[in-house]
Amino acid sequence: MGGAGAVSGDGGDSSLVPPYDAFSSILTMRDRVSFFVDAASDIGYRVVAIIDAGTRTEEANEKWRKRREAELADPNKNQRDMPLFADMALAEAFMDTKKADVLLPEREDADDVLMKLLDENEDATVLSGDRDCFRYIPSSSTKTPLWRRVFATFTLNRNDGLKLFRGQNLSPQPGVQPRAIAELSWNTPEEFGCGKFFVSAADLCKVMRNQDEGKWFYLRGVTDKWVRQYGNLHAITAPLRRAMYALKAERLEDFDTVEEEYPQWDETSECVVWTKLTAFPDATHADDLQDSKACFHAIEQLDPAPSSLPERVFARAALAAAYTADAVAGGLGAFTTMLAEALDRAPLPAMDPRRVSSINEGGKHITCKVCHNSVYFTTSTLQFFREKGYHVPRSVVCGECKMTTTPSTTKTTQHNNREPKGACRFWLKGNCRSGDACRFSHAAPQSPKPACRFWLRGDCRNGDACRFSHA
Repeated sequence: MGGAGAVSGDGGDSSLVPPYDAFSSILTMRDRVSFFVDAASDIGYRVVAIIDAGTRTEEANEKWRKRREAELADPNKNQRDMPLFADMALAEAFMDTKKADVLLPEREDADDVLMKLLDENEDATVLSGDRDCFRYIPSSSTKTPLWRRVFATFTLNRNDGLKLFRGQNLSPQPGVQPRAIAELSWNTPEEFGCGKFFVSAADLCKVMRNQDEGKWFYLRGVTDKWVRQYGNLHAITAPLRRAMYALKAERLEDFDTVEEEYPQWDETSECVVWTKLTAFPDATHADDLQDSKACFHAIEQLDPAPSSLPERVFARAALAAAYTADAVAGGLGAFTTMLAEALDRAPLPAMDPRRVSSINEGGKHITCKVCHNSVYFTTSTLQFFREKGYHVPRSVVCGECKMTTTPSTTKTTQHNNREPKGACRFWLKGNCRSGDACRFSHAAPQSPKPACRFWLRGDCRNGDACRFSHA
């Protein structure tokens, strides 16, 4: 069982990658996904990719909004480096392998779905770098602790195959409240890919329905790093999106208005504002949605940004592909093909795992000082250490040892693995403060002690604590 981050690791020489070519990165991602799924299948795993389709809990919604606002408020510090609709391209990559299941929870938090499936399948394994996985309480106290089956990183190469590694910290972030799996009210479907909490193929653009209020809504964030200068493409492409709504309304009887919301930068107040409006279906621009290339050209005419900005050009193409796929091509499953057409990169090449030799190679294996197992630090983690000015440790205590031993027990384990260096003179006097962690012996010496000359004279003040013989 794998998460969305399963194939997002580092690999290869970054000096060979153009400054910005998101589509080439997506093609590489597709090959890596195929390589990963094949390797997982070879060792008996059935891969299930669980990818967020939206924010459902108040906690997740608040976190998501703060991140989007930070991207606009300080674009240099919080620059958006994730291509628009990369999650949908990732979902399609897993689908196209024909060996993996893809779940996009629509009305439930993806973490809830992931950990509930883990709880209900004793032989399942989770691959996710999100420490929120450790907040969940198993449905039964007799079950194996969930953290034992959660892995944070992996390596994959032709010679050694797929290897999973636990993280160094197997506890949730400070302040994160625990969540009991037994309190999750929905039921997991018997077969993956169906059920009330999975997004449908028609919801590629994430136009979703609030089941409590019966309203359709469109909640989106920042399209690219140029939103502050030239505007949010979600606002700029509103006429095309309303044409898409009109085409959806022809297929869905209960589809009417959509409550839209997305962030923009207000130059007057110099702050982020969230635009909220009610959008009505309007077929005026429906002809522009017949193919993604025509839609792309229509967006070019609407967008004031120059076409010399590669990030912006890709965002235009991604929206054109999503609108067209939702309008005429059946939604999820057609996005990447439409994206290739919009960028004049068609036909979309087939995935080929042979083009990938390794994933996540180039990191560093560091030995746990307690159990001597390997902890794997990815290249991105090592880069983080360098940027912060931290030294890469020569040895660490792995996450499993942290969970199964207390700090004092860890010291005891280390010291007890050594040969005692002789009797502890403080213990002999009855005042050793190290307790079981002391590296000297707290046992009576095996060899005869020399006679205490003060005791022989009748004036030894140490009494029974004397380290010499009183016999």
